[in-house]
Amino acid sequence: MRTKRMLAAALSGALLGTAARAQLTVAPGYAVETAPTPAVVQGGVVQRGNALIVGQGDFGPGLESIVRLEAGRATTIATGFGGLGGFDLADDGTLYVVDNCYTQDFNCDAATTGDTVYAIPDALTRTTPLAAAGAELLPPGSIPFAFDVLSTPLGLLVSDAVGPGSGRVVRVEGSSVVDAVTGLDYAGGLAFDDPSLYVANLAADFSGEIQEFIDGSPLGALVDALPGAAGLALDGDGDLLLGAGNALLEVDAAGDATALVTAGEFDFAGDVTYDTERDEALMLYFGGNAVTIVCPDDDEDGVCDGTCSDGTPLEETELSLKAGRRAGAGSLKLKTRLRIDGGLVAEPSDDGMGVRVLDAEGARVLDVVISGGAGWRVKKKNRGWRYRDQTGALGVTDVKVAPDRRDDELVKVAVRSRKRLSVDLAAVTLPLRATVMLDPAGECGSSAFAGCERRGESVDCE
Repeated sequence: MRTKRMLAAALSGALLGTAARAQLTVAPGYAVETAPTPAVVQGGVVQRGNALIVGQGDFGPGLESIVRLEAGRATTIATGFGGLGGFDLADDGTLYVVDNCYTQDFNCDAATTGDTVYAIPDALTRTTPLAAAGAELLPPGSIPFAFDVLSTPLGLLVSDAVGPGSGRVVRVEGSSVVDAVTGLDYAGGLAFDDPSLYVANLAADFSGEIQEFIDGSPLGALVDALPGAAGLALDGDGDLLLGAGNALLEVDAAGDATALVTAGEFDFAGDVTYDTERDEALMLYFGGNAVTIVCPDDDEDGVCDGTCSDGTPLEETELSLKAGRRAGAGSLKLKTRLRIDGGLVAEPSDDGMGVRVLDAEGARVLDVVISGGAGWRVKKKNRGWRYRDQTGALGVTDVKVAPDRRDDELVKVAVRSRKRLSVDLAAVTLPLRATVMLDPAGECGSSAFAGCERRGESVDCE
Protein backbone atom coordinates (compact mmCIF):
# COMPACT_ATOMS: atom_id res chain seq x y z
CA MET A 1 0.00 0.00 0.00
CA ARG A 2 1.32 3.48 -0.89
CA THR A 3 1.75 5.38 2.35
CA LYS A 4 0.73 9.01 2.80
CA ARG A 5 4.34 10.04 3.30
CA MET A 6 5.36 8.34 0.05
CA LEU A 7 2.39 9.96 -1.68
CA ALA A 8 3.48 13.44 -0.66
CA ALA A 9 6.91 12.67 -2.08
CA ALA A 10 5.48 11.37 -5.34
CA LEU A 11 3.24 14.38 -5.86
CA SER A 12 6.26 16.66 -5.79
CA GLY A 13 8.68 14.24 -7.43
CA ALA A 14 10.55 13.95 -4.11
CA LEU A 15 12.34 11.37 -2.05
CA LEU A 16 12.14 12.65 1.51
CA GLY A 17 15.11 12.75 3.81
CA THR A 18 17.47 13.96 1.09
CA ALA A 19 20.20 16.57 1.31
CA ALA A 20 19.66 20.09 2.57
CA ARG A 21 18.39 22.70 0.13
CA ALA A 22 21.05 23.95 -2.25
CA GLN A 23 21.49 27.42 -3.67
CA LEU A 24 18.48 28.61 -5.65
CA THR A 25 18.72 29.62 -9.29
CA VAL A 26 16.40 32.56 -9.97
CA ALA A 27 15.05 33.64 -13.36
CA PRO A 28 15.92 37.17 -14.57
CA GLY A 29 13.41 39.72 -13.35
CA TYR A 30 12.78 37.92 -10.03
CA ALA A 31 14.29 37.95 -6.55
CA VAL A 32 14.11 35.44 -3.70
CA GLU A 33 13.79 36.06 0.01
CA THR A 34 13.24 33.63 2.88
CA ALA A 35 11.28 33.77 6.12
CA PRO A 36 13.03 31.52 8.69
CA THR A 37 10.78 29.17 10.68
CA PRO A 38 11.30 27.68 14.17
CA ALA A 39 11.16 24.08 12.92
CA VAL A 40 11.00 22.04 9.72
CA VAL A 41 8.14 23.22 7.53
CA GLN A 42 5.22 20.91 6.83
CA GLY A 43 1.95 21.12 4.92
CA GLY A 44 0.96 24.58 3.76
CA VAL A 45 1.68 28.29 4.01
CA VAL A 46 -0.39 31.48 3.70
CA GLN A 47 0.40 35.16 4.26
CA ARG A 48 -1.73 38.20 4.99
CA GLY A 49 -0.37 41.58 6.03
CA ASN A 50 2.40 41.12 8.59
CA ALA A 51 1.29 37.59 9.47
CA LEU A 52 2.70 34.43 7.90
CA ILE A 53 1.06 31.11 8.83
CA VAL A 54 2.89 27.84 8.22
CA GLY A 55 2.84 24.19 9.30
CA GLN A 56 5.84 22.63 11.01
CA GLY A 57 7.03 19.56 12.89
CA ASP A 58 7.67 15.88 12.14
CA PHE A 59 5.38 13.44 10.35
CA GLY A 60 3.44 11.24 12.77
CA PRO A 61 0.40 11.33 15.06
CA GLY A 62 0.20 14.64 16.93
CA LEU A 63 3.72 15.75 15.97
CA GLU A 64 2.80 18.63 13.66
CA SER A 65 1.42 22.07 14.48
CA ILE A 66 0.55 25.36 12.83
CA VAL A 67 2.27 28.61 13.80
CA ARG A 68 1.73 32.28 12.99
CA LEU A 69 4.92 34.28 12.50
CA GLU A 70 4.98 38.02 13.16
CA ALA A 71 8.19 40.00 13.67
CA GLY A 72 9.98 36.65 13.77
CA ARG A 73 7.98 35.51 16.80
CA ALA A 74 5.99 32.30 16.54
CA THR A 75 2.52 31.85 18.04
CA THR A 76 1.16 28.31 17.90
CA ILE A 77 -2.44 28.46 16.72
CA ALA A 78 -3.26 24.75 16.25
CA THR A 79 -1.79 21.43 17.37
CA GLY A 80 -2.32 17.68 17.09
CA PHE A 81 -1.77 17.09 13.38
CA GLY A 82 0.26 14.29 11.85
CA GLY A 83 0.43 14.80 8.08
CA LEU A 84 -0.51 18.36 7.16
CA GLY A 85 -1.41 19.19 3.56
CA GLY A 86 -2.39 22.46 1.89
CA PHE A 87 -3.78 25.58 3.59
CA ASP A 88 -6.27 28.25 2.54
CA LEU A 89 -7.13 31.42 4.46
CA ALA A 90 -10.68 32.70 3.98
CA ASP A 91 -11.60 36.40 4.02
CA ASP A 92 -13.11 36.07 7.50
CA GLY A 93 -9.79 34.86 8.95
CA THR A 94 -10.71 31.17 9.08
CA LEU A 95 -7.81 28.92 8.15
CA TYR A 96 -8.75 25.69 6.35
CA VAL A 97 -6.22 22.84 6.43
CA VAL A 98 -6.12 19.16 5.53
CA ASP A 99 -4.30 16.32 7.26
CA ASN A 100 -3.66 12.84 5.88
CA CYS A 101 -2.19 10.87 8.78
CA TYR A 102 -4.78 8.41 10.11
CA THR A 103 -5.33 4.74 10.95
CA GLN A 104 -3.93 2.04 8.63
CA ASP A 105 -1.37 4.54 7.32
CA PHE A 106 2.35 3.99 7.83
CA ASN A 107 3.31 5.35 11.28
CA CYS A 108 -0.23 6.67 11.83
CA ASP A 109 -2.03 3.79 13.53
CA ALA A 110 -2.18 5.76 16.78
CA ALA A 111 -3.72 8.85 15.17
CA THR A 112 -7.07 9.88 16.62
CA THR A 113 -7.83 12.29 13.77
CA GLY A 114 -6.75 12.77 10.16
CA ASP A 115 -7.75 12.11 6.54
CA THR A 116 -10.11 15.08 6.66
CA VAL A 117 -10.39 18.89 6.55
CA TYR A 118 -10.30 21.30 9.50
CA ALA A 119 -11.40 24.87 10.22
CA ILE A 120 -9.32 27.10 12.52
CA PRO A 121 -11.23 30.34 13.26
CA ASP A 122 -9.50 33.68 13.99
CA ALA A 123 -6.20 32.39 12.64
CA LEU A 124 -4.79 35.92 12.31
CA THR A 125 -5.51 36.91 15.91
CA ARG A 126 -5.87 33.83 18.13
CA THR A 127 -3.31 33.44 20.90
CA THR A 128 -4.28 30.01 22.23
CA PRO A 129 -3.85 26.86 20.13
CA LEU A 130 -6.84 24.92 18.86
CA ALA A 131 -6.67 21.11 19.06
CA ALA A 132 -7.03 19.30 15.75
CA ALA A 133 -9.32 16.70 17.30
CA GLY A 134 -12.66 18.46 17.48
CA ALA A 135 -11.88 21.01 14.73
CA GLU A 136 -12.80 18.64 11.89
CA LEU A 137 -15.43 19.74 9.39
CA LEU A 138 -15.89 16.09 8.43
CA PRO A 139 -15.34 12.90 10.44
CA PRO A 140 -11.79 11.48 10.46
CA GLY A 141 -11.21 9.21 7.47
CA SER A 142 -13.73 11.04 5.24
CA ILE A 143 -11.06 12.06 2.68
CA PRO A 144 -8.46 9.27 2.75
CA PHE A 145 -5.75 11.05 0.72
CA ALA A 146 -6.55 14.71 1.43
CA PHE A 147 -3.88 16.87 -0.20
CA ASP A 148 -5.09 20.46 -0.68
CA VAL A 149 -8.03 22.69 0.26
CA LEU A 150 -9.48 25.78 -1.43
CA SER A 151 -12.38 28.05 -0.53
CA THR A 152 -14.21 29.05 -3.74
CA PRO A 153 -17.60 30.40 -4.87
CA LEU A 154 -18.38 26.76 -5.66
CA GLY A 155 -17.88 25.86 -2.00
CA LEU A 156 -15.00 24.42 0.02
CA LEU A 157 -13.04 22.03 -2.23
CA VAL A 158 -10.54 19.34 -1.21
CA SER A 159 -8.32 17.26 -3.49
CA ASP A 160 -8.20 13.53 -2.73
CA ALA A 161 -5.08 11.88 -4.19
CA VAL A 162 -6.42 8.32 -4.28
CA GLY A 163 -4.44 7.05 -7.30
CA PRO A 164 -4.73 6.22 -11.01
CA GLY A 165 -8.27 6.88 -12.27
CA SER A 166 -9.66 7.27 -8.75
CA GLY A 167 -8.29 10.68 -7.75
CA ARG A 168 -10.93 13.34 -7.25
CA VAL A 169 -11.86 16.76 -5.96
CA VAL A 170 -14.69 16.82 -3.42
CA ARG A 171 -16.94 19.61 -2.22
CA VAL A 172 -17.76 19.85 1.49
CA GLU A 173 -21.51 20.01 2.05
CA GLY A 174 -22.45 20.03 5.71
CA SER A 175 -20.99 16.92 7.27
CA SER A 176 -20.50 15.03 3.99
CA VAL A 177 -18.59 15.30 0.73
CA VAL A 178 -19.86 15.40 -2.85
CA ASP A 179 -17.68 14.62 -5.86
CA ALA A 180 -16.94 17.79 -7.82
CA VAL A 181 -14.33 16.28 -10.17
CA THR A 182 -13.51 12.61 -10.78
CA GLY A 183 -11.19 10.58 -13.00
CA LEU A 184 -7.94 12.07 -11.71
CA ASP A 185 -4.89 10.22 -10.45
CA TYR A 186 -2.85 11.65 -7.56
CA ALA A 187 -4.75 14.93 -7.31
CA GLY A 188 -2.70 17.73 -5.74
CA GLY A 189 -2.90 21.52 -5.55
CA LEU A 190 -6.03 23.51 -6.43
CA ALA A 191 -6.59 26.94 -8.02
CA PHE A 192 -9.78 28.66 -9.17
CA ASP A 193 -10.20 31.37 -11.82
CA ASP A 194 -13.93 31.69 -12.47
CA PRO A 195 -15.26 29.62 -14.18
CA SER A 196 -12.20 27.34 -14.37
CA LEU A 197 -11.00 25.00 -11.65
CA TYR A 198 -7.37 23.93 -12.06
CA VAL A 199 -5.97 20.78 -10.45
CA ALA A 200 -2.31 19.79 -10.18
CA ASN A 201 -2.36 16.09 -11.01
CA LEU A 202 0.34 13.46 -10.87
CA ALA A 203 -0.60 11.11 -13.68
CA ALA A 204 -0.42 7.32 -13.57
CA ASP A 205 3.07 7.43 -15.13
CA PHE A 206 4.11 9.89 -12.38
CA SER A 207 4.48 12.83 -14.73
CA GLY A 208 2.98 16.12 -13.58
CA GLU A 209 0.21 18.08 -15.25
CA ILE A 210 -2.41 20.77 -14.68
CA GLN A 211 -5.95 19.71 -15.55
CA GLU A 212 -8.71 22.28 -16.19
CA PHE A 213 -12.43 21.81 -15.40
CA ILE A 214 -15.58 23.91 -15.78
CA ASP A 215 -18.61 22.79 -13.78
CA GLY A 216 -16.91 19.43 -13.28
CA SER A 217 -16.42 18.84 -17.01
CA PRO A 218 -12.82 18.24 -18.14
CA LEU A 219 -11.22 20.57 -20.66
CA GLY A 220 -8.01 18.56 -20.77
CA ALA A 221 -4.46 19.27 -19.62
CA LEU A 222 -3.30 22.88 -19.77
CA VAL A 223 0.26 21.57 -19.52
CA ASP A 224 1.70 18.08 -19.01
CA ALA A 225 4.93 16.04 -18.99
CA LEU A 226 6.23 17.96 -15.96
CA PRO A 227 8.66 16.58 -13.33
CA GLY A 228 6.03 16.76 -10.58
CA ALA A 229 2.80 18.45 -9.53
CA ALA A 230 2.31 19.65 -5.95
CA GLY A 231 1.14 23.10 -4.77
CA LEU A 232 -0.84 25.30 -7.15
CA ALA A 233 -1.88 28.97 -6.96
CA LEU A 234 -3.21 31.76 -9.17
CA ASP A 235 -1.09 34.92 -9.35
CA GLY A 236 -2.12 38.54 -9.91
CA ASP A 237 -1.70 38.31 -13.68
CA GLY A 238 -3.96 35.29 -14.02
CA ASP A 239 -1.06 32.86 -14.52
CA LEU A 240 -0.70 29.65 -12.51
CA LEU A 241 2.15 28.98 -10.09
CA LEU A 242 3.04 25.30 -9.69
CA GLY A 243 5.50 23.48 -7.49
CA ALA A 244 6.92 20.88 -9.86
CA GLY A 245 9.89 18.77 -8.79
CA ASN A 246 12.59 21.15 -7.59
CA ALA A 247 11.15 24.24 -9.34
CA LEU A 248 8.45 26.88 -9.08
CA LEU A 249 6.87 27.15 -12.52
CA GLU A 250 4.75 29.97 -13.95
CA VAL A 251 2.21 28.61 -16.45
CA ASP A 252 0.35 31.04 -18.71
CA ALA A 253 -3.05 30.66 -20.41
CA ALA A 254 -1.42 29.02 -23.42
CA GLY A 255 0.18 26.33 -21.25
CA ASP A 256 3.71 27.68 -21.61
CA ALA A 257 5.74 26.99 -18.47
CA THR A 258 8.67 29.08 -17.20
CA ALA A 259 10.84 28.17 -14.22
CA LEU A 260 10.98 31.16 -11.85
CA VAL A 261 13.10 29.40 -9.24
CA THR A 262 15.03 26.12 -9.41
CA ALA A 263 16.67 24.43 -6.43
CA GLY A 264 19.19 21.59 -6.19
CA GLU A 265 18.62 18.12 -7.60
CA PHE A 266 17.35 16.72 -4.30
CA ASP A 267 15.20 19.66 -3.21
CA PHE A 268 11.48 19.42 -3.84
CA ALA A 269 8.66 21.94 -3.78
CA GLY A 270 5.46 21.43 -1.80
CA ASP A 271 2.71 23.95 -1.13
CA VAL A 272 2.48 27.18 -3.14
CA THR A 273 0.43 30.27 -2.36
CA TYR A 274 0.22 33.84 -3.68
CA ASP A 275 -0.08 37.08 -1.71
CA THR A 276 -1.98 39.57 -3.86
CA GLU A 277 -1.23 42.57 -1.66
CA ARG A 278 2.53 42.05 -1.70
CA ASP A 279 2.74 40.47 -5.17
CA GLU A 280 4.71 37.54 -3.75
CA ALA A 281 4.64 33.80 -4.33
CA LEU A 282 5.35 31.71 -1.23
CA MET A 283 6.58 28.13 -1.46
CA LEU A 284 7.68 25.36 0.88
CA TYR A 285 10.61 23.09 0.13
CA PHE A 286 10.47 19.68 1.87
CA GLY A 287 12.85 19.49 4.81
CA GLY A 288 13.54 23.23 4.94
CA ASN A 289 13.47 25.56 7.93
CA ALA A 290 12.18 28.56 5.99
CA VAL A 291 9.46 29.76 3.66
CA THR A 292 10.79 30.64 0.21
CA ILE A 293 9.38 33.90 -1.17
CA VAL A 294 9.57 34.80 -4.87
CA CYS A 295 8.89 38.34 -6.05
CA PRO A 296 9.26 40.53 -9.17
CA ASP A 297 12.57 42.37 -9.50
CA ASP A 298 12.37 44.15 -12.85
CA ASP A 299 15.37 46.39 -12.16
CA GLU A 300 17.37 43.35 -10.98
CA ASP A 301 18.76 45.08 -7.90
CA GLY A 302 18.08 42.09 -5.67
CA VAL A 303 15.18 43.86 -3.92
CA CYS A 304 11.54 42.97 -4.41
CA ASP A 305 9.94 45.65 -6.59
CA GLY A 306 6.83 45.75 -4.45
CA THR A 307 8.83 46.91 -1.43
CA CYS A 308 10.71 49.80 -3.04
CA SER A 309 10.51 49.80 -6.82
CA ASP A 310 11.69 53.36 -7.47
CA GLY A 311 13.54 54.18 -4.27
CA THR A 312 16.89 55.88 -3.76
CA PRO A 313 19.89 54.82 -1.68
CA LEU A 314 19.57 55.63 2.02
CA GLU A 315 22.05 58.12 3.44
CA GLU A 316 24.03 58.16 6.70
CA THR A 317 22.54 54.85 7.76
CA GLU A 318 23.40 53.00 10.97
CA LEU A 319 21.95 49.70 12.17
CA SER A 320 22.46 47.81 15.40
CA LEU A 321 21.05 44.37 16.26
CA LYS A 322 21.18 42.55 19.59
CA ALA A 323 19.97 39.00 20.13
CA GLY A 324 18.68 39.43 23.69
CA ARG A 325 19.01 37.06 26.62
CA ARG A 326 15.81 35.17 25.85
CA ALA A 327 13.76 34.33 22.76
CA GLY A 328 11.77 37.29 21.44
CA ALA A 329 13.77 39.84 23.46
CA GLY A 330 16.13 41.05 20.75
CA SER A 331 16.64 44.73 19.98
CA LEU A 332 17.06 46.77 16.81
CA LYS A 333 18.12 50.37 16.26
CA LEU A 334 18.05 51.91 12.78
CA LYS A 335 18.89 55.54 11.95
CA THR A 336 18.90 56.84 8.40
CA ARG A 337 18.10 59.72 6.07
CA LEU A 338 15.90 59.36 3.02
CA ARG A 339 16.26 61.82 0.14
CA ILE A 340 12.98 62.50 -1.67
CA ASP A 341 12.88 64.61 -4.80
CA GLY A 342 10.59 67.56 -4.07
CA GLY A 343 10.22 66.65 -0.41
CA LEU A 344 8.02 64.24 1.53
CA VAL A 345 4.39 63.95 0.42
CA ALA A 346 3.29 60.95 2.50
CA GLU A 347 1.73 61.43 5.95
CA PRO A 348 3.04 58.55 8.09
CA SER A 349 0.31 59.05 10.72
CA ASP A 350 -2.28 58.42 7.99
CA ASP A 351 -0.39 56.36 5.39
CA GLY A 352 1.78 54.30 7.74
CA MET A 353 5.21 53.07 6.75
CA GLY A 354 7.23 49.92 6.20
CA VAL A 355 10.65 48.74 7.41
CA ARG A 356 12.59 45.73 6.17
CA VAL A 357 15.97 44.30 7.09
CA LEU A 358 17.33 41.39 5.03
CA ASP A 359 20.56 39.47 5.39
CA ALA A 360 22.97 38.78 2.52
CA GLU A 361 21.06 35.64 1.47
CA GLY A 362 17.63 37.30 1.51
CA ALA A 363 16.50 35.98 4.91
CA ARG A 364 14.10 38.39 6.61
CA VAL A 365 15.37 39.79 9.89
CA LEU A 366 12.51 42.31 10.08
CA ASP A 367 9.63 42.80 7.65
CA VAL A 368 6.83 44.99 8.94
CA VAL A 369 4.22 47.40 7.64
CA ILE A 370 2.96 49.78 10.33
CA SER A 371 -0.52 51.01 9.45
CA GLY A 372 -1.54 54.62 9.94
CA GLY A 373 -3.84 55.55 12.81
CA ALA A 374 -3.44 53.96 16.23
CA GLY A 375 -0.05 54.51 17.86
CA TRP A 376 0.87 57.54 15.72
CA ARG A 377 0.87 61.18 16.71
CA VAL A 378 1.89 64.35 14.88
CA LYS A 379 4.54 66.42 16.59
CA LYS A 380 3.88 70.09 17.30
CA LYS A 381 4.85 72.84 14.86
CA ASN A 382 5.07 70.43 11.93
CA ARG A 383 8.18 68.77 13.35
CA GLY A 384 7.28 65.30 12.13
CA TRP A 385 5.61 62.15 13.39
CA ARG A 386 6.10 59.60 16.16
CA TYR A 387 4.86 56.04 16.58
CA ARG A 388 4.91 54.08 19.82
CA ASP A 389 3.81 50.56 20.75
CA GLN A 390 5.55 49.26 23.84
CA THR A 391 4.04 45.79 23.34
CA GLY A 392 6.19 45.44 20.22
CA ALA A 393 3.51 43.30 18.60
CA LEU A 394 5.01 44.03 15.17
CA GLY A 395 8.61 43.88 16.37
CA VAL A 396 8.87 47.70 16.44
CA THR A 397 8.34 49.83 19.55
CA ASP A 398 9.36 53.36 18.45
CA VAL A 399 9.49 55.27 15.16
CA LYS A 400 10.41 58.89 14.51
CA VAL A 401 9.98 60.55 11.11
CA ALA A 402 10.94 64.20 10.67
CA PRO A 403 11.90 66.54 7.79
CA ASP A 404 15.45 67.83 7.96
CA ARG A 405 15.27 71.54 8.74
CA ARG A 406 18.41 72.25 6.71
CA ASP A 407 17.41 70.31 3.59
CA ASP A 408 13.77 70.13 2.43
CA GLU A 409 14.42 66.96 0.44
CA LEU A 410 15.85 64.96 3.34
CA VAL A 411 13.71 63.01 5.82
CA LYS A 412 15.21 61.64 9.04
CA VAL A 413 13.94 58.24 10.14
CA ALA A 414 14.69 56.40 13.38
CA VAL A 415 13.28 52.95 14.16
CA ARG A 416 13.72 51.00 17.38
CA SER A 417 12.68 47.70 18.83
CA ARG A 418 13.28 47.62 22.56
CA LYS A 419 13.67 43.95 23.52
CA ARG A 420 10.69 42.90 21.40
CA LEU A 421 12.33 41.34 18.33
CA SER A 422 13.00 37.67 17.64
CA VAL A 423 16.33 37.31 15.84
CA ASP A 424 18.85 34.46 15.59
CA LEU A 425 22.10 36.31 14.91
CA ALA A 426 24.00 33.05 14.48
CA ALA A 427 21.89 32.33 11.38
CA VAL A 428 22.23 35.84 9.94
CA THR A 429 24.58 36.20 6.97
CA LEU A 430 26.34 39.55 6.64
CA PRO A 431 26.18 42.19 5.26
CA LEU A 432 22.62 43.38 5.86
CA ARG A 433 20.29 45.49 3.73
CA ALA A 434 17.81 48.02 5.11
CA THR A 435 14.71 49.35 3.35
CA VAL A 436 12.47 52.18 4.59
CA MET A 437 9.11 52.79 2.89
CA LEU A 438 7.17 55.97 3.60
CA ASP A 439 5.36 55.40 0.31
CA PRO A 440 6.08 52.08 -1.47
CA ALA A 441 5.19 53.71 -4.80
CA GLY A 442 8.27 55.92 -4.65
CA GLU A 443 9.01 57.59 -1.30
CA CYS A 444 11.31 54.87 -0.13
CA GLY A 445 14.96 53.97 0.00
CA SER A 446 17.10 50.85 0.26
CA SER A 447 20.81 50.26 0.83
CA ALA A 448 23.10 47.33 1.51
CA PHE A 449 25.61 48.17 4.23
CA ALA A 450 29.22 48.37 3.12
CA GLY A 451 30.38 46.87 6.38
CA CYS A 452 28.87 44.94 9.28
CA GLU A 453 30.74 43.68 12.34
CA ARG A 454 29.81 41.00 14.85
CA ARG A 455 30.51 41.69 18.49
CA GLY A 456 29.43 38.75 20.63
CA GLU A 457 25.65 38.75 20.65
CA SER A 458 25.30 41.91 18.53
CA VAL A 459 25.82 43.12 14.97
CA ASP A 460 26.61 46.72 14.04
CA CYS A 461 26.43 48.07 10.49
CA GLU A 462 27.19 51.44 8.91
